[in-house]
Amino acid sequence: MSDQHPQGQPQGTPPAPPRHPGQYQGQAGQQGQPHGQLHGQRFTSQPSAYGVPTYSSAATGQQGVAAPGYPGATGARSGAPGRIAFILALVSVAMSVLLALSFPLVVRAFAYSATSIGSVTAVGNILVLAVAIVALVFALMAVRRPGQQILAGIALGIAASEIVGIVVAGLSNLVFSLANL
Repeated sequence: MSDQHPQGQPQGTPPAPPRHPGQYQGQAGQQGQPHGQLHGQRFTSQPSAYGVPTYSSAATGQQGVAAPGYPGATGARSGAPGRIAFILALVSVAMSVLLALSFPLVVRAFAYSATSIGSVTAVGNILVLAVAIVALVFALMAVRRPGQQILAGIALGIAASEIVGIVVAGLSNLVFSLANL
């Protein structure tokens, strides 16, 4: 074993945290002493302002708060809401395109019945609106978090434009139908 690693601990494992805050000491009673190696990187410990030791890698210059057994551990993936919002926004666009492309088929299938055509179009637009609203909610959540904000911004724009388009089309249809009474 090397002289810089405490005995009884496998190499690459950081030392156990202190039992009392502020009492974190290296092997020779000095703070900041090297404590171990992980894939050729040397880690040193230094007490933080909160009594939790931090580890820094001499090879990469990275620093982080110690998690048990994992120096500089990070949290869960933070880009998931952005990806979900982006996928849902693309699904809403695809549904809208399919609805627009199927309109001539719906007109022929319902023999030019305005009530039937309007019902099918309304149900399709309500489904697209629901997916776009869910995409907008996920995009707003993702914009506030770090990571993958570009996808969240794209999803925000797509979902907002889908919502505005459906609402404006619905209002114009309502005004047109009320004007023809």
